[in-house]
Amino acid sequence: MVLTRPGRSARKPKGGGHERRGEILVVAAKIFNSLGYEGATIWRIDEEVGLFSTALCMRFRDKDEMLVEICEGAMEALLRLGS
Repeated sequence: MVLTRPGRSARKPKGGGHERRGEILVVAAKIFNSLGYEGATIWRIDEEVGLFSTALCMRFRDKDEMLVEICEGAMEALLRLGS
């Protein structure tokens, strides 16, 4: 019997909490833009980011929270431009 080492997972390693949260929001914004709110699922977002859905859910309650944070960031950017 020959034992082989399992291949590396396509999932990302742990760590980088703040950066990872920002990465999730960037990906979620792209998915919301391309598929709309209904088409943007937690599964699609975590698949694109490369996280397990449990890791995603540790950072956000649901996709509503992601959308609110994306909108708040966009409004803050617009307000900075206007000042």
